Amino acid sequence: MSPSNLELAKQFNEAGKRGDIEFALSLIAEDVVVTDHGAPLDTSQVQRGRDALLGYYLQFAQEFDDFDREVEEWVEDGDWVIAVGRWVGTGKGSGAHVEVRTASANRFRDGKVVECILGLPSKDAALEAAGLSE
Repeated sequence: MSPSNLELAKQFNEAGKRGDIEFALSLIAEDVVVTDHGAPLDTSQVQRGRDALLGYYLQFAQEFDDFDREVEEWVEDGDWVIAVGRWVGTGKGSGAHVEVRTASANRFRDGKVVECILGLPSKDAALEAAGLSE
């Protein structure tokens, strides 16, 4: 039996915590569409491909020590999995503690993430971005 989309999303999250990039990439479609609502003004909010999603996470690894995503709530609805929680870490240059509440929406097809919407401020915003409602 294939794992559910929720199980796959949790595996993806755990792979990131372990630093297992190879396994994380195995769960992402090559043509994934990534929408980053927190993207800098001088970059496109929508990008395509594994490198775009990997770049999103590597950006944080370059700027922060011990940066980690703590998911407090998972919501699965059809092809979509919503993750609600916070990112915590310590700035490499400043030593400042950082904590940011955020939500994301990932759409799965055939066991892989095909769409990823990042940088959302809340569960409600993630549900809306995915075209879902509670």
